[in-house]
Amino acid sequence: METDIKPKKLSGNRFVRFGHSLWKFFVFIAKTFLWIVAWPYMFAGKHRTRLDQSIERLKTERYSEEHIRVHRFWMNIKYRFLKIFRWLAVWAVIWWPILLFFERAYLHPIVLFVSIKTPVILLLALVGFLFVRKFNRVKKTSNKIITAAVAITIGVGTFYLGEWTYDYCAYAYNFHTRIKAQEISVLPETDYEKVHARVTVHGVAERDRTEDTQDVTLAHYVRDIDDGEHYWTMGVEPSKTKWVQYLFGNVSQVFFTKGNSLSLRFDKESKEVTDVDFQFGEYLLFSNNIEQAAIKKLNALQYWRYEPADYAIYINRGSKPDENGEMKKDWVQVIPVTKWVGVLFPMPEPAGVIVIDQNHVSYVEKIFLGAGDFVSRAEVRDTDYLQGQLLIPESYSVYMANCFRFYHSLFAPMPGNHEGDIRIPNIPNNFTSFPFKEYFRMSKVDSTGNAYDGFYHYIPLSPFGDKNLLSLSLFVAGDDGRDVYYIDHKKTGTKMDGPSSIPSRVVDGNSNYDWSKAVPTEVSPVVKTVHGERHLIWKSAIQTYGDDERTQITFGKTELFFLVAKDLSASIRLEGRDASTANWQSGFESIIDPPDGWKPPVELIDSEIEIPEQEIIVKPTISQDSTSQVNTVKIDSVLYEKEKDTLSINQ
Repeated sequence: METDIKPKKLSGNRFVRFGHSLWKFFVFIAKTFLWIVAWPYMFAGKHRTRLDQSIERLKTERYSEEHIRVHRFWMNIKYRFLKIFRWLAVWAVIWWPILLFFERAYLHPIVLFVSIKTPVILLLALVGFLFVRKFNRVKKTSNKIITAAVAITIGVGTFYLGEWTYDYCAYAYNFHTRIKAQEISVLPETDYEKVHARVTVHGVAERDRTEDTQDVTLAHYVRDIDDGEHYWTMGVEPSKTKWVQYLFGNVSQVFFTKGNSLSLRFDKESKEVTDVDFQFGEYLLFSNNIEQAAIKKLNALQYWRYEPADYAIYINRGSKPDENGEMKKDWVQVIPVTKWVGVLFPMPEPAGVIVIDQNHVSYVEKIFLGAGDFVSRAEVRDTDYLQGQLLIPESYSVYMANCFRFYHSLFAPMPGNHEGDIRIPNIPNNFTSFPFKEYFRMSKVDSTGNAYDGFYHYIPLSPFGDKNLLSLSLFVAGDDGRDVYYIDHKKTGTKMDGPSSIPSRVVDGNSNYDWSKAVPTEVSPVVKTVHGERHLIWKSAIQTYGDDERTQITFGKTELFFLVAKDLSASIRLEGRDASTANWQSGFESIIDPPDGWKPPVELIDSEIEIPEQEIIVKPTISQDSTSQVNTVKIDSVLYEKEKDTLSINQ
């Protein structure tokens, strides 16, 4: 009696069968990998025996000696080739973990991409697996063609719409679940404003203050712990166009200049340069590259989700006496680190910083372990020289600004709708970047009293399209990104112009310039109280192009343009020494009309000052300041000062 033997079916539901198929698929991939690695080793061992057998066969078949000699020659070449492959295969199996560990800095972008896009990759793998399974089961040619056409359509749609759809869902999900922002009703005042734009500072240092074998990193605005002043700082590195320099060189100097300085010198006579000795730099190669050093410093868990920046911020950790007893600034390199949080829709967050000092590490440690000390996000505000600095990555603030597109509605960014859609505005030239980095006195406008005064990332959001109105202002704390504030300008009922319209307004109002060689650079906000009211004023400077491609800026005379956001016709130009920050307040008062019923503060003269008995003539002049005011009377060589709330009298 014959019995039909049927293959054993898997018990359980479709999910169990699918899991079994998926496991078989991964086993197949693993076997394929091992076969590719091991086949030269297995085959080369048998080839010696096959060679001897083939020689004996040729002899029995009475081939000529010459034929046998040629055959032996080519077989020996093949044998040696396979022997080399066998050696490589063996050493690859032994050394590949060490090589992967050694080269983990180069593999980090791939690992990070897979870690962030894991849901998308698994979804695509599932779709591909189901398609292959369905395609193999279809018997008819017509059905195979239909199945392939459907798969191609899905693939093309995923390629063009998949990323947009994923980002849309990610921004919406993170806005409603992870972003915790506090609404404020008044713009915070700015302080420690910068006279020169970042592109101007970098252009002067790059073109006029360095040699041909040197390059300057991008400038960063930092607070100095010694004097409390704020400086532009840059590192001087070997030129990235001279391979001998960036292969064997190091960071030799740091340029720094006060943000309110009118002149940019960067020499030792003006004390705007100091000698340093850093092993790692932005333009250096291999293990001397600062990004690689930071990546190698991450532990096994951080490696999968942490992303160090590719630049360093030069900050003074506090002056220390050198070998001669002179006080010298202790410069360190600070590298911001981003952490991706979440599984389905990961979102970037500041994770802290990596601090690298000037102490040299050994060659072995530099290659395998990197350099620096990791300072977590929670420890940043407890570290004196890091507190209040600009340390969060720009990508974090930009991501949050994109999430705020869903502030008015879930369907605001939907194509064909855009009702209530707000976005980062487009600036006509490449010399203004978002987010703006300014010092805000946030404690004066925060009702909870938990805000701190320091640097914030400020992003103005405008209506979708080519609209120039300012819809919403977003503020993100610059040191750790925990504090997020926003102002909905639609609620105030006051329409203000955004930064995208400022370059064209500057060009239209100054027809005497040759705009083929000049350009308005780096629009930035200035917020001051003028005539008792808070005003947003846009600042821009005019600089000339330093090359025919219009990619660099050459330093010219200091010219600043200020335009009031409420009314762009209220504008003023300050140039030369008049562009000093000390003259900004009086300039704003001259272009902004006081509101109805506003009265200036009562003029007071301190009666407690004892005036020497001599005939003098005192001619006071009044000027306002947004913070504290000083009542000053100068008699002969004696200067008496006393603080007042709203008055400054100077002779």
